[in-house]
Formats: sequence, C-alpha cells, structure tokens
Amino acid sequence: MLLRVRSAEPLEGRRLRLTLTNGAVVERDVQDLLWGPVFDRLRSDDALFRRVRARYGTVIWPGNLDIGPETLIWDGPDPAESGRSPEPFLRPRSPSRSARSRLQLSTAVDGVAGKATEIDCRHVAPPLAQR
Repeated sequence: MLLRVRSAEPLEGRRLRLTLTNGAVVERDVQDLLWGPVFDRLRSDDALFRRVRARYGTVIWPGNLDIGPETLIWDGPDPAESGRSPEPFLRPRSPSRSARSRLQLSTAVDGVAGKATEIDCRHVAPPLAQR
C-alpha cells in the first residue's frame, strides 16, 4: 500500500507536520521545493503557506498549488519495497538541473481547468543558430 498524506499542519518557516495514511507523523521542510514562478507567492506569503490542506493524498494550497506525495514522504519516488518507514524529519532536495529543464509555465493555462502546463524542454527544437 502506498503511503499518502492524511493531514497537514503548517509549522515555523516553510515546514509542515504531516500525518500519513499509516498513522505516522513526519515533519518536512519544503523550502527547497518551492522554486519557479508558480511558487513565487507561496515562498513569500506566510499567510498563504499557512492555508495548506491535505487533499487527494498530498498537500495543496489555494491557486491549484501542490507537491507530489512521493516527494514529501520519500524525497523521490515511492520505494519498491513495502514496509519501509519514511524518515521522521527530512528536508527534501531541490529538483536537479535535469528536472529543472522541464519548465512549468504558470502562464500557459488550460482554459477550463486553469491548470499550469508542463513542457518537456528535451522536445523543443534548438535555436536556429545551433541547427
């Protein structure tokens, strides 16, 4: 069974106390995960950060902002082995440069849902000077 977030409580700074679906309570410092323009307001607005809620097995904030549960719980993909326990205290790493090459554009909006569109830059043609 995959672990997910059942409840979330904001703490000092950009830390969260999370209760997981197995009953474990963990704390996560998410400061390094709040990079890029989509998280600008969440990084600078304490009141907005404190409006965190647990929904859909992860944490969400107003404005359709969320962080994947596998990143919050494991600092990466869900583990292959079952029975493993997450670290009680963890500061998940900022995404690697290769992950950052995938831009999340907050300005590209899907008309009805209002969701940010993710573009994989590996499939974008190089500038004309490099062709």
